[in-house]
Amino acid sequence: MDLQPGDILNKYDVHMSIFVRWEDAARTRPRVMEQAGPNGSPTTERVWSAATASEYTPRRYNNIIDDAGERDVNGDGKADIVAVVGDKLRYYYGTGDGGFHFHSEGGVGWDVLTQVDLGDVNADGKADIIGVVGDKLRYYYGTGDGNFHFHSEGGVGWGALGKLAVADVNADRKADIIGVVGDKLRYYYGTGDGNFHFHSDSGAGWDALAQMSLGDVNADGKADIIAVVGDKLRYYYGTGDANFHFHSEGGASWGALSKLAVADVNADRKADIIGVVGDKLRYYYGTGDGNFHYHSEGGAGWDTLSKLAAS
Repeated sequence: MDLQPGDILNKYDVHMSIFVRWEDAARTRPRVMEQAGPNGSPTTERVWSAATASEYTPRRYNNIIDDAGERDVNGDGKADIVAVVGDKLRYYYGTGDGGFHFHSEGGVGWDVLTQVDLGDVNADGKADIIGVVGDKLRYYYGTGDGNFHFHSEGGVGWGALGKLAVADVNADRKADIIGVVGDKLRYYYGTGDGNFHFHSDSGAGWDALAQMSLGDVNADGKADIIAVVGDKLRYYYGTGDANFHFHSEGGASWGALSKLAVADVNADRKADIIGVVGDKLRYYYGTGDGNFHYHSEGGAGWDTLSKLAAS
């Protein structure tokens, strides 16, 4: 069973704990909530070793709906990358440690998309592509193997979005769209069939964001916004109702990223950052509080990507 927060880990007649999240990409060391001592003792969070975890049996209440979270391309729980190179679509699979390996490249005409992002549109657990073509919105459904098939194109006025990001904002397991129009933040809710309906415009000054991406930064199940403003990184936390509140801004040299994507790279349920700097791919791991720490930089030729999305 793929453990979800709230699952029970039970050692019959000895001890029982509540699963919080995995502490490692290999998913062998769980963080749990348990009593610190005898009955009546306060609860505390601890990280178990793989050996300790192996002694426990997972249990789930039979009416719980599994959290879809951010879905990757191939369903292995590690973020993957989809990119446009020339008029082709390229797919790199993630290994959970900041490495992304070339898998395939195909199709034609992908260069007509002025904006691209990944999200689980139809709630089937596989990442799909949402793109803007002219003033239309286009939807391609993913099949879990790096292939994306055209589904539909429609609407008008989508070319007005200065920024586009896709994620499940309202926690209904269907991807939604956040966009910047003028200096406002705009929210469209998804209905699971490739249609997105206008919900609200809000705030001011959102046009100051040079780059923007969505991901669950604080592991509360609600999409948050990460953005580059000048050479700083800015974090807005989402409340699940299309509102995003300023949390923090910091760091330096974030303006050096020519591409920005946010996704859970190391499968710890906290969003991480993937960026392109020069011709290299750079990975920063998130700590769940809006801070992102440099991990690694590698590869070559990443500057040939005209569009980059991760999920």
